[in-house]
Amino acid sequence: MPRITFFRQARVDGGIRTGINVDGDTVEHFESGPDELDPVLAWFVDLRCDGDDLPLNAEEARQWFLEHRTIITDGFLGLSKKLTLGMDPDIQPVQWEISDSPSGVRMKTVCCSARTAPARKMGMIAQEMAEHWEEYLGQLYAAEVP
Repeated sequence: MPRITFFRQARVDGGIRTGINVDGDTVEHFESGPDELDPVLAWFVDLRCDGDDLPLNAEEARQWFLEHRTIITDGFLGLSKKLTLGMDPDIQPVQWEISDSPSGVRMKTVCCSARTAPARKMGMIAQEMAEHWEEYLGQLYAAEVP
């Protein structure tokens, strides 16, 4: 069964990594941070999808994510409402099932922060995921073009 994960990860040094992983093959975009190099993650947000009707490569996955943007952004907004006041930092991620996923596909958002300051902002981060969804996907297209 195909598995696709869209991920956005923030590092302690302010760097941001955005990408799509399709069954182990990854396309990603990295924005360097302003601080001294520190690759430790401050937080992450994933959109994890599995099902028989998913695309099999990163570009098709990117297009599929665009086609289903309303369902996906509604899922991030639902997570944002759940995390209005943030969350406690923990090693266990918060998972939010997207109930109106396309037929034959299971979708969920997963987020985590092991640090207090970003954990308190996870609701805002999920809202930013919804508001900038197409922009993040566009960065991945640019990452693929030589």
